[in-house]
Amino acid sequence: MKKIGKKVAYEQTPEKLLVNIDGRGTKQQVLLATIWLLLWTICGTIILVELFADYSRDQKLVLAVMLAFWLYFEYAVYYILRWRKGGIEILKIEGDKMTYSREINGIGKVLSFDAQKVRNLKMVDYKDSDFQRAFYKSWYSIGGEMVSFSVDGREQRVAMQIEEADAKQLLKVIDKALPEMVE
Repeated sequence: MKKIGKKVAYEQTPEKLLVNIDGRGTKQQVLLATIWLLLWTICGTIILVELFADYSRDQKLVLAVMLAFWLYFEYAVYYILRWRKGGIEILKIEGDKMTYSREINGIGKVLSFDAQKVRNLKMVDYKDSDFQRAFYKSWYSIGGEMVSFSVDGREQRVAMQIEEADAKQLLKVIDKALPEMVE
């Protein structure tokens, strides 16, 4: 497989283009996410225990709402940890079919597209929002897709958290492969 930067690898034959985008983090990032999850779990456990203590109905309602928010973020942190341990994006163009999946340890949902209907292949424009750009490039978030295309009027974004120069090279590879595969 040929490499584009640190995260992108691709293999191209006349019949197929296969692109793998690595979502795994460094050992330090995985360790920090593990500590974050552990501490967050301890906090939630304390809230859960307090829910069964002798409080008024209103106070228990506040604790239950806090627990609902905690549960949402517990799942989010758990997902980030799993993604940083074994996440990968796979984009495949073969014939007139294009597939895209985000997999964690080989498990993920595959989206299928008609390659002939792929339009507007371009870089994602974050409209120079420094906050948005910084957030999406951070290791503790999942997102920050750099490449987008449209199929049947719906936008699809791929290539999470890769460098801008790598995204431009990836665009060239996909743009060159699409007409060759669908003809």
